[in-house]
Amino acid sequence: MKVVRRVLWIGIGVFLFLALAGGLFTETVDQAEFAVVALFGNVKSVVDDPGLIVVNPLSTVTKVSRRILEYTSDKPSAAPTGDKKNVRINHFTKYRIVDPVKFLRTVRTKNGADNAVADVIYSEMKSEISRHPLERVITDREEMAKSIIAHSRERISQYGIELVDFRVKHTELPME
Repeated sequence: MKVVRRVLWIGIGVFLFLALAGGLFTETVDQAEFAVVALFGNVKSVVDDPGLIVVNPLSTVTKVSRRILEYTSDKPSAAPTGDKKNVRINHFTKYRIVDPVKFLRTVRTKNGADNAVADVIYSEMKSEISRHPLERVITDREEMAKSIIAHSRERISQYGIELVDFRVKHTELPME
């Protein structure tokens, strides 16, 4: 009877140990995210397939969204047109993370990505608007948006980000 009880307690102990150890050495990767596995700051692997992964207990696993993310300008951005009239534009940009290692090394978070996207888009938008008169800024929004995306893609790729879409939400015209 004592032997059976002892074997039972040992079996329960081994089961609990394996259950706890298994939980410490595994990580779940969702289908909407990347998992970057790093050991002492050095990236060992990037997991982009959903499922359960086994990791070294000393490793850190950072998850990065692979969904399409959105940045919306919170206040209108001023930009001079080619005929020297100031317009104020609200816009939104959709983007996705395509290189999680570059993303984590450069901008690290969604807020950092939003700031990088805002900087690149604003400078390209200002540059594009300054090349055209006010009338064209108002009538050719779609063409200008395509041009802004095309010029911004290369600059934003250094952050591991791909631009998906850019749209002007609202344009405030000059008082004149």
